[in-house]
Amino acid sequence: MARRVARLARRVPWRATCLVQALAGWLLLKRRGIVATIRFGVAKSEAGLAAHAWLVVGSEIVLGGEAAPDFKALADLGGKPR
Repeated sequence: MARRVARLARRVPWRATCLVQALAGWLLLKRRGIVATIRFGVAKSEAGLAAHAWLVVGSEIVLGGEAAPDFKALADLGGKPR
């Protein structure tokens, strides 16, 4: 699923940001009955603050993981209620 989303992100005529990719992956997994969470984070950058979104299933990052360690998680969307 992650490879599929990444491949399609390169082909769409708009900029497929990390949030767009995380949402697409979340919807694909939801259709298959797999519970996933979109995690939002921020980090300091030279321009001020940078934001990132990544997709998590259980405790594993399935999309956006390459940049996730540089960001402090702020909020989650989806997943099971706690």
